[in-house]
Amino acid sequence: MLERLFGAEAPTLLLRVPFRHGHTACVIYQNFEDECDTDFLVHHPAWGRFGFLGQFGPHGSGPGLSWPELVSLVHSEADPDAEGLRDHAQRLLLLLPALGDADTPLEEARRTVAGALAAVGFRPDVVVEFAAHLLGEPERKPRWFLTPDSPIPVCSSNHSPRQVPLALGITEEQTRTLAAALSGH
Repeated sequence: MLERLFGAEAPTLLLRVPFRHGHTACVIYQNFEDECDTDFLVHHPAWGRFGFLGQFGPHGSGPGLSWPELVSLVHSEADPDAEGLRDHAQRLLLLLPALGDADTPLEEARRTVAGALAAVGFRPDVVVEFAAHLLGEPERKPRWFLTPDSPIPVCSSNHSPRQVPLALGITEEQTRTLAAALSGH
């Protein structure tokens, strides 16, 4: 699987997670001769730009999602015609690397991730331990907060692209719609 995703000759792979109000979270696997990157973006066709959630590779930046945002994206009902993953377990596991949140409810998160791992075929005897490993320890994670400038939470991590509001340059109405979509409304 790693060779297929990250081999130097593997084509760029785009996976989509459509969510509320016409938005799409995009995960892009890009491979180069000496490195590979995984980009996490959010998009809406009316924007003309992408919102940057994070990048995981040699020059990574993140996190890009809080626990409530991740849960919202996983369970969001999108337009039935929108392209992308519909399975909740697949959506969770695809977007999980973008998570970083000190306020993650650890027991709930471990159960949720373990359930997703089991749903996609992991052996039942390893899902709990692997889920704990994937989530890490919350005390090492950043916090999310609102500012007077935007209804979209920003991240306290110096390495997160979300130290500034997501998708800067979109209109105020688009910002409110994105905030509602990320929060499950």
